Amino acid sequence: MPRCPICWKETTIAQLKVNIAVSDATEAWTRARQYVAELESGSIACDVDRMDQDQPVTSKRKALPDNTGVCPICSAVLPLEELQSTHVDTCLRRQERVKEPAVPRKKITMPNYALLSEAKLKKTLLDAGLSTKGNKQRLQSRVVQSKG
Repeated sequence: MPRCPICWKETTIAQLKVNIAVSDATEAWTRARQYVAELESGSIACDVDRMDQDQPVTSKRKALPDNTGVCPICSAVLPLEELQSTHVDTCLRRQERVKEPAVPRKKITMPNYALLSEAKLKKTLLDAGLSTKGNKQRLQSRVVQSKG
């Protein structure tokens, strides 16, 4: 039987829920891991040398002409008329197409061993090389523990 990761009580797979925040964080780390490894190995240049200087690091923004603006999606500098009329809409549509399609999460299904006959439970245990002695409930729990 699977166990609850919080209280360690035996439970069923159907009662366990996916922690989406942890899942998303794991996926983000998996995607970023290669980049972090390249930074560590030095194959990607990084501007950290400025930290050694005693002077504070300051940066000045370049002044934009009065009739231009920056697209909040792609950071392109364009005339305000174009930004307000068409660019933001087309930029959003382009970004939606580029995004990876969301993979729907599949629910893990586990067979209901209570519905199996004692003979089928014993066959499953024999195939796994486990003991086939005991009542049906004991056989069931043995099968579930071997699968989980």
